[in-house]
Amino acid sequence: MKMKHLKTISSGIQSVAKLTLLLLFLACTAGAADMTSPFASIVGVWPTHFANGISRVYRIREDGTVSYDQGEPLESKSSKLTVINGEIVADFGDRFMGFYKTSDDQMNVAIFSSKATLKEHNPSVTGKGYRAVASNSNDPIIGMWKWFTDPQRNFGGVAEVKTDGTFTMVGTSRIGTWKSTGDRNYVLNWFTLGSEDTLKLSTEGNGLEGKNQHGTPIFGERMQTVAAKTNTPAPPSSVPSVAMPVLHSIEEVLAVADTSKPLKPFDVVDFTAVQQVEKSLAVLKGREIEIEFLPQEPTVRVSETKLRWQLATVKAGGNMFTPVMTVYLPAELVPTALEIGPGKAATVRGTLRGFSVTYGSGPMLYFALDVTSLTGKSPAPAPLASPVNVQHTPPPAGVTLLTPVQAKPTASASPAVPNQSTKTISLKTGWDGPIQGGSKSLEDLAFVLNGFAKADANPPFEDVEIYNGVKYLMPLNEAVAALGIKGRLPAMKKVVAPGFPRESLNYTSVDGLFEGHYNRMDIVTDLANQVVTIQFVDEHPKDTSYISYLLKGNWLTYNFVGYRVKALTTLSVDYSLEAYDSRQSRWWREKPEYLAKYYPTTPALRIFTYLMDRHQIGKPDKRLEETMWCVPRPFASLLLHCVSKGSR
Repeated sequence: MKMKHLKTISSGIQSVAKLTLLLLFLACTAGAADMTSPFASIVGVWPTHFANGISRVYRIREDGTVSYDQGEPLESKSSKLTVINGEIVADFGDRFMGFYKTSDDQMNVAIFSSKATLKEHNPSVTGKGYRAVASNSNDPIIGMWKWFTDPQRNFGGVAEVKTDGTFTMVGTSRIGTWKSTGDRNYVLNWFTLGSEDTLKLSTEGNGLEGKNQHGTPIFGERMQTVAAKTNTPAPPSSVPSVAMPVLHSIEEVLAVADTSKPLKPFDVVDFTAVQQVEKSLAVLKGREIEIEFLPQEPTVRVSETKLRWQLATVKAGGNMFTPVMTVYLPAELVPTALEIGPGKAATVRGTLRGFSVTYGSGPMLYFALDVTSLTGKSPAPAPLASPVNVQHTPPPAGVTLLTPVQAKPTASASPAVPNQSTKTISLKTGWDGPIQGGSKSLEDLAFVLNGFAKADANPPFEDVEIYNGVKYLMPLNEAVAALGIKGRLPAMKKVVAPGFPRESLNYTSVDGLFEGHYNRMDIVTDLANQVVTIQFVDEHPKDTSYISYLLKGNWLTYNFVGYRVKALTTLSVDYSLEAYDSRQSRWWREKPEYLAKYYPTTPALRIFTYLMDRHQIGKPDKRLEETMWCVPRPFASLLLHCVSKGSR
């Protein structure tokens, strides 16, 4: 009986032990189910736009890896996510990136220049990302599209719609997300522009039509791609890999590549031809190159020791290539590189790292260079009647050089020429005399005009259009007729703004509706009643949409012609700039360093000012006044001359 009782107790203990083990197993299983990766909530594709104008697409994977690309084909990096001080962070070597999810479909991204700034949570720049939702790879909207806006179907660029739920405007920083809403209907969010397009795909699948949230018509036409050919010739292999002479121009570089096939932008994109160019350039990796060039835009600083220049267009085969050179520099060469911009020649030597060909307004040749030496200098003015004779060293054996195309110099690099026109601006004696006060407005004026023109008391006359048929120094009565203004003009007022020629300019203000929302147009004339500039004013703006490429700072002046400045510290003034691209027949709004490539050919610079109230708690920013100021280059030169006199 005693033995039987012991067996019963033993059996009970075993049952309790089994039950305990089972409970422990279930608890561990449940715990394991709850122990998901700390990165799981941000896994996905996140197009992100930063406050400095850069756009990137982050791809965060379930294994905790993250990579990004930002439009430039040579710019692609990857890293591993980790948790530091409770924050999800990726170490990309030269910088740290923090990811902060704010909702299911939005995330903030912060870039830190060092571990110290990460610890202090002091980012160098921040951006907002939006989750993209991958689609069926057979969705009919996927592909390349010509993009058009407004009823006149002005060309807006080439958009690439991708299977990962993102789209990009090729050759720009504009990115966004898209989704299907069924029955061939789509919504595209351009969060870099603050625009949302609602579109319908045509029955045959080759057209998109709709409008954005403001009612602006939007159109898309599918771009047909050429199927890959099976008889593509092999890339040339006759160039030895060692003991080759140094290449001395982009023309010599392109002479090695097969560039005979036409690379037509915005028409039929032959990706096979693009790949052929890239393959034939690949044999030059590791070769030495030494070239002298004039940048077509200011230095763009990508990182501490990495910079980028756009060079003059060159011809190769049947194509006109726009070279974009990215240079990787030793730290000691960075100060020299930062001094190089439009009008400053440079000689650079280094090893070719890689190439990529893509589409902007034409074929773009991106190439990277590991620099060993760099010198910068201001070029001596060339005689006007004498063509520049470019000398090259003999080419490598078996390579036929193309005849270099002499690029037109930028406006800032052009030698001064005497003003031979009979049209001259009429100003009062002493117009550029000393200025009393207004130093902050002078700084504002210098900032918005910087790079567009050079200070000049007697700039060459340019027969350029200021606005809608009104040209620089056109008689006022002719300008009134061109603008369709009826009736008598209001009385003239004197322009008293700092930085403008003293006691020499007047303006008349015409009420009406201009550009869809401006309620007043200010026409500025000289002493001979010739038009020198035009400004539009919206005194009661109602638009609340996102303003792209705002240049925020401690600005004071929000109406340059009328000399109106903010009076309260609770208000702020922002600027934005536009220049005209003659190749695409449209105005571009970008950051100044990217917009500068259009400065040599734009007839005028459009300067947008915004007086903002950003201190309304719980409410969006309120616009109190907006202006659009159209400034032709000769007048900008006079203004900069006045600024230089007033800032002494």
